[in-house]
Amino acid sequence: MNTLNGITKHIENESLKSPKPLVRFLARFIDVSIFSILFILFLIIFPNILYINEETNRNSLVALNLIFYAFFETFLLVIFGTTFGKWLLQIKIGKVDGKNIKFLEALKRSFSVYFFGLGMGLPVVYLFSLTFAFIKLKKDKITSWDKNGGFVVTHKKISI
Repeated sequence: MNTLNGITKHIENESLKSPKPLVRFLARFIDVSIFSILFILFLIIFPNILYINEETNRNSLVALNLIFYAFFETFLLVIFGTTFGKWLLQIKIGKVDGKNIKFLEALKRSFSVYFFGLGMGLPVVYLFSLTFAFIKLKKDKITSWDKNGGFVVTHKKISI
């Protein structure tokens, strides 16, 4: 199946007529928050592993945290097809052709989100990238990283 045709068919599907960008943002917020807490705990337990000291720039740590998160998210997507936040909010990521997500595909998607969706965690830049991604998702019903990778994001009804 041609990836673009498959994406178009899925956009016509009821589950993607309303892409729910705020739900997706909340899922990512949950995921990044949990990972950030674990990352901070790791740095407290092993302070010398990344040579962090008083001089370390906070923005560098945010960017580093998001880079490590991209790898973490990649493993979760390959193994489970979702992350904790996505699972909690009934979001699943799959391939248009129905095949399992491969590691390099998931890694490319995670880093595309890191660059184009989260603006590498850079102050002010991420506000523009989040806003642009939100507008594009509302307009096109798919993000650039999902379209380019042939991914389909499905939403189920969120239950208590």
